[in-house]
Amino acid sequence: MDIQQIKYAVAIYQQRSFTKAAIQLHVTQPLLSQQISALEQEIGFSLFSRTTRSVTPTQHGEFFCVQAAAVIREYDTLCTLVSIHSEADMSTLNIVTAPRISSIELPAVITEYYKLGGQMKINYRELEHSELLSLHDNMELPWDVAVLRQNDNAALKNRSEFGSKLLCRDPVVLLCHDSHPIRQQQSVSLSDLNDLNIVFGSPDSQPYHDFLMTLPEDYIKSRNIPIFSNSHNMMKELVLSGLAVALGNRSLAYHYGLSFVPIDESWSNDVYIIWKKPIRKAVIRHFIDYLTDYYSDWK
Repeated sequence: MDIQQIKYAVAIYQQRSFTKAAIQLHVTQPLLSQQISALEQEIGFSLFSRTTRSVTPTQHGEFFCVQAAAVIREYDTLCTLVSIHSEADMSTLNIVTAPRISSIELPAVITEYYKLGGQMKINYRELEHSELLSLHDNMELPWDVAVLRQNDNAALKNRSEFGSKLLCRDPVVLLCHDSHPIRQQQSVSLSDLNDLNIVFGSPDSQPYHDFLMTLPEDYIKSRNIPIFSNSHNMMKELVLSGLAVALGNRSLAYHYGLSFVPIDESWSNDVYIIWKKPIRKAVIRHFIDYLTDYYSDWK
């Protein structure tokens, strides 16, 4: 049993067809059938039940192929790491982000990735909003990947010379103290918040402008007692004290351990990873795959 035979079995399992698997693998169907027969003979049980119209895994085959898929992922990771360590230019990975990315725990995620990368050097830099707007034509700033929110990345995500992937959904929710009466509701509408003290970002901040783009016209101005702060810590303390509630991304609730209630009219400022095309270093492709896999449960 070798890794190639395992890949053949997994491809058939996923495609439910020898013909489609052969096309995917760029091999002939007779060769594929021969290799699977040899594998079945070695392991002592049949992997698939075959008819003229369908291919279905046997009970043992289902177990084998699910485990085999995990083995292939580990094998591919190992091959990538070997490639990374063999590259002459693999020593540095340049990452740029927006300041408001901290709530998705990206520094901790990168720390875990760094442990996989051995001696690889990571340059991590948070950019101001003005720098993000010119990132696509700033030749003096070296970067390999950018991790940005949806409102920050329009100048990059829609350009043909860059690739992008959604990392995680991050809807805006109502952050509140666990004992706050509104916490008992399954969801709230903006009209439910009319009599509550709400913390907004400072009027000169990017989060404030994001709210202006999505909230009903003059919603903030209509508040009797609006509270403005550019500090997440200030927002957290006001919410924990029960003096106010706050509008913020769901990741902030997770980050600070705050209770939250979904908003009926909710919008989302999702997080994307963006890279330059073509990808010239294996370490970049591996980092993209690592982050995409890590945040898959956040979507």
